[in-house]
Amino acid sequence: MELETWKSDLKALGCDVLLLFFGSQKSIKQWLAETKSSFPSFQDSSKNIYSALGLRRSVKEVFCMKTTQYYAAEMASDGIIPTPYKDFNEDIYQMGGDFIIDQTGKILFTYRSQTPSDRPSAEQILGTLKNFPV
Repeated sequence: MELETWKSDLKALGCDVLLLFFGSQKSIKQWLAETKSSFPSFQDSSKNIYSALGLRRSVKEVFCMKTTQYYAAEMASDGIIPTPYKDFNEDIYQMGGDFIIDQTGKILFTYRSQTPSDRPSAEQILGTLKNFPV
């Protein structure tokens, strides 16, 4: 997880990171262990928060050319290819996103993923944070 390497920079900007998951507690624990993430997490199994943030499901985007190219490049470079966890009823079609929300609940930054691997860079998130007072 790229943000882990920027943790001290995020803290210096007065930012706390919260990971939001819709999966089971067991799958969340497995993901956190695999990624060695130290950020706190929250389970939204009903996807109410996902829905409120406008995060959609998309079969089309999961299997689009950009996603196929991403996986092919990862395979060619011996990269890690995410696979659904066995024995977990996960929704592989749920798109994710990244948001910056201030202390009052105002959304300052919105990035809704267009494909499963689509995320803003840590530099983009840090740059956005630097534009807002702590």
